[in-house]
Amino acid sequence: MEIILPKEGQWAGLESHHCDEFCENSDKCDHSMDERPTMQQPVNAYSNIAYIWCGVVPMVFFRVDLSTTMYFCSSALLGISSFMYHASISRLWMNLDSSSMYTYFAVLIMHGLCSVFGLSWRCLSPIFVVILIAMPFVRPTIPFSRETEKIIFGQVLAITVLSLVLVLANIYKVVNQTFARTRSQGQHTYFASTFILLLQIFGVISVALFPGLLCTIATVGWNNDREKRWCRPNSIFQWHALWHALTAIASLWVWIFFDRNRLKDILATSGHDVMRYDGHAVPCKKDLSKNTSLDDSIDDSDQLRDEEEGANHFNSQ
Repeated sequence: MEIILPKEGQWAGLESHHCDEFCENSDKCDHSMDERPTMQQPVNAYSNIAYIWCGVVPMVFFRVDLSTTMYFCSSALLGISSFMYHASISRLWMNLDSSSMYTYFAVLIMHGLCSVFGLSWRCLSPIFVVILIAMPFVRPTIPFSRETEKIIFGQVLAITVLSLVLVLANIYKVVNQTFARTRSQGQHTYFASTFILLLQIFGVISVALFPGLLCTIATVGWNNDREKRWCRPNSIFQWHALWHALTAIASLWVWIFFDRNRLKDILATSGHDVMRYDGHAVPCKKDLSKNTSLDDSIDDSDQLRDEEEGANHFNSQ
């Protein structure tokens, strides 16, 4: 399907970037900004709606706080600047596009730091403001090719490490709780508990690996576009547009994963094992962190002791 482009020269006065760097409309590449169409790469441009849409999702379906606001702002900034870059293929919007991409990943890293180390977004928000202001000035000093890839790789590596910490913590929680039940219920539940444990570990790992799978497919598409493999310049399907869509979904998934997995909460709940006797479940530990009175905790302790004495008397008979 061929894309019909408007012929207005709306980008006159801007410095041109390499319009044949991407597959889309590389056969209609005019390095003169005075004659460049308003939409040089319409498919690549409009695919950036995915970033804006993924930024809106947490604002609608999750609580609206500082973290969701930062994520929405960085997503909208990336979507708009990337849209303008692919529409114009100008050096100005290229710098703003890559700057907003660094900021976007920085927000995900800060969100991960909050989840793993319990940091406050109020403390990290000044860092976000500094990055947001400094990036448009710092970005033009960074060579676009190899240095850009190194920065992106470093940011993705940081996100991966933070995700791995939460994955290992979740696995620890699942293992601890599963074998606690096995010890309390007896050996007859060992194989069933082990099978359930393996399924739970597989689920935890699958949830964490899903964004990585999307990013891997997106990277293959990005390389195909840059190397002009299976390149159809006038097609409605473009590899770089696929890159936009998949990385947006992967980033949203990572944000939700960080938001729903706090390291201190995982470690806190992993210690609350359950011991079973006489067909009843009794908490091994009393959570005194909640707003309970001392008298209530003493009464609960007396009740547990009475139940244990009754169970021992029943077993002795």
